[in-house]
Amino acid sequence: MRKGIILKIIAILAVLIMVSSVTLFSHDHENSYKSSVVPVKKNIYFTGNLSRDFDGNIIGINNHASPWGANNVIKKLYLAYNETDLFIGVYENISYNSLMIFITNVTNDIYGTSNISNMNTWNRDITFEGTMNYFSAVYFDGNNINPAGYGTYAIMSGKNSTPLAKPINSTFAFFPGNNTTEIAIPFSQMFQHGFNGNLSFGISAFVVGGSGPWVGSGIPYHQKGIYNDGNQASFLINDTIEINIPGIHVSPLPSYVDYPSYLLMSNWKNNDFWIATGIPDSYLGNYSYVHLSMQTVNIENKILPLKFYFDIFGHSISARLTPNNTINVRTNNSEFELIDPPYMNQTDVIQKSKSTIYSYISMPYIKYNASGNKISLYKYNLTLFFVNSSYNINNDSGMLNISIVSGPGTSIIGLSTNSTYMNPDYIKDVNHANVMKWLSKSKVSISGRYLIEYNMSQLLVKDDQNPFTGEIVASPSPVYFYNWVRDASFSAISLQDSGHIRSAMKYWDFMAGVQGVDTYNGTWQTRFNFWNGSVAGFVYPEFDSVGLFEIGIYNLFQVTHNISVIQKFMPNILASLEFQEKSIKKYGFIAEDHSIWEMEYGYWFWTQAINYLGIRDISRMPMIQNHNAVPVPPGPVPPGNMNIAMIAHKLKSNIIKYFYMDNIFAQYLVPVTNQYGNNNYTYFMANNTPDSSQILPIAMGFINPSSPMATSIVHNIYMILWNYRVGGLPRYYNDLYHYTEYGGYHESSGPSPPWIITTLFLALYDEKTGNMTGALNLMKWSYSHSQSWLLPEAVDPNFGSVIASTSPLTWSSAMYIIVSLNYRAMPPAPLPPGPP
Repeated sequence: MRKGIILKIIAILAVLIMVSSVTLFSHDHENSYKSSVVPVKKNIYFTGNLSRDFDGNIIGINNHASPWGANNVIKKLYLAYNETDLFIGVYENISYNSLMIFITNVTNDIYGTSNISNMNTWNRDITFEGTMNYFSAVYFDGNNINPAGYGTYAIMSGKNSTPLAKPINSTFAFFPGNNTTEIAIPFSQMFQHGFNGNLSFGISAFVVGGSGPWVGSGIPYHQKGIYNDGNQASFLINDTIEINIPGIHVSPLPSYVDYPSYLLMSNWKNNDFWIATGIPDSYLGNYSYVHLSMQTVNIENKILPLKFYFDIFGHSISARLTPNNTINVRTNNSEFELIDPPYMNQTDVIQKSKSTIYSYISMPYIKYNASGNKISLYKYNLTLFFVNSSYNINNDSGMLNISIVSGPGTSIIGLSTNSTYMNPDYIKDVNHANVMKWLSKSKVSISGRYLIEYNMSQLLVKDDQNPFTGEIVASPSPVYFYNWVRDASFSAISLQDSGHIRSAMKYWDFMAGVQGVDTYNGTWQTRFNFWNGSVAGFVYPEFDSVGLFEIGIYNLFQVTHNISVIQKFMPNILASLEFQEKSIKKYGFIAEDHSIWEMEYGYWFWTQAINYLGIRDISRMPMIQNHNAVPVPPGPVPPGNMNIAMIAHKLKSNIIKYFYMDNIFAQYLVPVTNQYGNNNYTYFMANNTPDSSQILPIAMGFINPSSPMATSIVHNIYMILWNYRVGGLPRYYNDLYHYTEYGGYHESSGPSPPWIITTLFLALYDEKTGNMTGALNLMKWSYSHSQSWLLPEAVDPNFGSVIASTSPLTWSSAMYIIVSLNYRAMPPAPLPPGPP
């Protein structure tokens, strides 16, 4: 909660068209207002009679003549409040011009602007000595008639950036005969994350020109800006009427960020369902569904043109992945449990409702056989079953639509690739037994909530794997619904580390099959279509995939101790080593790319360090170290002239030589070549932005994690980047993603939202240096910022709420698994301090 926020409310009459001069309404005194006001707390009922509606709450009177005439003038200003709303009344006369109301926070509000000349809507050449955060506006198309375009807005940008205004709810009442406008602004819209404390705020009113700095008169009248003067750059508002409202309490608005909008559900064998939970997310645009539905049905590696919509007259209010790996969704009418037991051929949607609920299934017309409680769809080898539900089949314009009426009570809609329907209680028992058996394959030294998150993360990673192609989606959210090689590689490592070797092998098999597709030999494209494994073009190249594949295969060898398992990947390993060797010989580094954050083209520390770790790991494998010294199956080995140790040493030496500066590693280097005489000289321009991704390669052993160099680097990154308001580490300093970059969604209230993965990078480093308490605290921070145990990509930097459009993020869960498996109640002795 934010306390002691000071607000300034500035009511402005923005006159868009100047008219002839007419004498302003006058009083005995020139201009009067109360310098400090505690308004009366009362309920306001809008009738248009301001003196009655706002009885006792007049706070300002204007008697200065308006240079634009009596038809464009402000006369009196009123203000009142109750527990829920701020009420503003304006006695005015406006003709073919606009009324605007500005709200400005002068203390610690995170939003705001001091200049609205470039605002995306209702921009004017007006500046503020304070910081404007909210405003209301309306245009009158006539003499105080035909109000249009009215609304209230919040500024959703930083104080030093171009202001972007976003609509919030409010109520307007217009009374042309009385020349009055009355506005109610809910406190809950002004303080959507909640507020407790005393408000001190101000209010002012002005007549303003429609463009430029034109301002006609005001309450209070005396301002630094010059009235009705087009020569000044802007009109500066610096004087307000001080208002004090004691004891305001605003609860945070109910939010759906606690629940995911999308999840994947699979039997881990031969089906996969993309589920829209019905939880709305305005940032997903056309992908925000208001009903629980199955948007994609993938059975036997074929996407069927079926869509299922459940409870079409209800709306979802919560959605969770359960510890039994079912999806639980509550609507305002009913409760749903979606269950897809591992390795079974039946999927049930169990509905519990006190009233009748309506659902439907839609598909292109095909032949079917409806008999009793089931419908056979022969073309799809699929049978639909209905329990305590009736259905009606309709063929409409080539579409086969099945309308379903279910309940009240418990009802079931089932899908099966068998013609026989199995008892739902049996299905539940099998599901529970298989899920628990799968989860029991790994042992960790954590318990309680830490263990709950560990198990939920395992289920999320497994559910996000395509059971046919082996790919692992970056997120069930449509924003990231692709197999990103980097994210998926960490997910596969988490699977094999937690004992799920076959699942991981499916992914590495996929990687082996797409190496060199539409890219250099030995490398990979950035991302792939999750359903069919085809290349899905994006920012390219990203060569960290080369090192990650090597790290993953070596990790697989460490887990299995089975040379035969990894022998089939040796051609891919050799192709990667060849690419790395050529790059290092030519450039001294791995070739330029865009990873880790898919930004500028250059030599990124992350890519270089990950590739070094990959080369180092591969050099430790028996068939690479000395393929004649151990019995291995016949297969390819490195050519005799490839000195892997020398390649690794050269790469690491160059990284430390050129990247290490100012006690951190540079984020990336850009080569610059200049010509002097007949010779070309190349040097590197370093981007020294502090970047938390540097922590993970250090934790993985790029340099000794306990060395003075490593300790200093990690400490400096922590001190610069750690969010002291909500906790967590952002990606890098002044990260604008989720804020103003890539479409400017402003889903984040400010720059540098903390990410789960980067915070867990630090947790892994803590474990590697023996700080188990620090690691445990960061794990707790992570699950405390989840969507009901599903870890997001990032959280708001000021409020800690989940940034929902990219949640859950599979890599976040994978990192939690990796960190959990490295946790020990009694920490092992860290590597001794020494050289890197």
